[in-house]
Amino acid sequence: MGVPVQASNLKRGEGAYRTSLSSGLLTGVAAAGATTGHIWAFRFAPAAGVQPAPKFAVITRLRAKLQTITGFTVAQEVGIDLSVARTYTAFHTGGTSATLTTTNAKKIDLPTNAGVTPPSSASQMMIGTTGALTAGTQTLDAQPIAAEPHIELAAAITVYGGFSQISMDTGDLLEYPIALATNEGLILRNTVAMGAAGTARLVVELDWLELLRLA
Repeated sequence: MGVPVQASNLKRGEGAYRTSLSSGLLTGVAAAGATTGHIWAFRFAPAAGVQPAPKFAVITRLRAKLQTITGFTVAQEVGIDLSVARTYTAFHTGGTSATLTTTNAKKIDLPTNAGVTPPSSASQMMIGTTGALTAGTQTLDAQPIAAEPHIELAAAITVYGGFSQISMDTGDLLEYPIALATNEGLILRNTVAMGAAGTARLVVELDWLELLRLA
């Protein structure tokens, strides 16, 4: 997204990828901020000097669901939002990482110079284990690109737990997709500070193409 990219200008496919991560039981997560409340992170950083043209991660589908497992001491709002990260030059830490090497996350072989889909150039995908991630080095856009809240009743109220869900697919991303350039990424945040005693589980599924811009 650092360079204006139209789908028709992304000419050569380098690979198609999909993966999913589930958190542990998240608890005590702070409200969303520049470096707080981060519960999932995706960073795109192709190795310098390897590809012959600028490479982009084109997001084709994302689904994120934060499900309350244990209610809080008192009723409260719960929610998640999704932001684009720029100048994303250092990893998040403190969570569980996806394995993106070798054949992991590949969906299909696409024609490349070597005749085989390479491992993903995404340098990190990480989700919280039992709490928030420790932020890396990045600058978030002023507003998120998606957000979803829900209300969670107190633990004493025996009702089914609520959830917040963000879904984006090719219907949303057809002509001007989210195309992440080197050292850009996506950050999912917890929007309202989690109160006492409650827990929630986050599941994130992501599909993306890695394409060269040749026009």
